[in-house]
Amino acid sequence: MAIKELIKPSAADKAQNATELIRAWIVDKDLHCSLNVGVFGDNERIVWGILLSDVARHVADAIEREKGIPAKESLAQIASSFDYEMRTPTAETKGNFI
Repeated sequence: MAIKELIKPSAADKAQNATELIRAWIVDKDLHCSLNVGVFGDNERIVWGILLSDVARHVADAIEREKGIPAKESLAQIASSFDYEMRTPTAETKGNFI
C-alpha cells in the first residue's frame, strides 16, 4: 500500500522557527487529522478561523492553477460547502486527542 505524503514547504526548512499545525488524511474513506492546538493562547479559536480561511484561499488558488477554474468561484463553493457542513455534518467527529 502506498502512502501519499505531501512534502513540507521549502520555507519551513529554511525558517528558524516553524510549527506544523495540521495534517489531514483520508484513510479507508474516513478523515483522520493530527492537530496542534494550544499554540495560540487566548486567541486560539479566532486564529484557527483565520487559518482555515487562509487554507481555503490557498486551495482555491491551487484549483485555479491546476484546472483553470477562477479562484473566486471555487472559494464561493468551498465557503458554501463549509457553511452547510457546519450546520448539517455528514459525519460525526470522533477519536482521541493526545
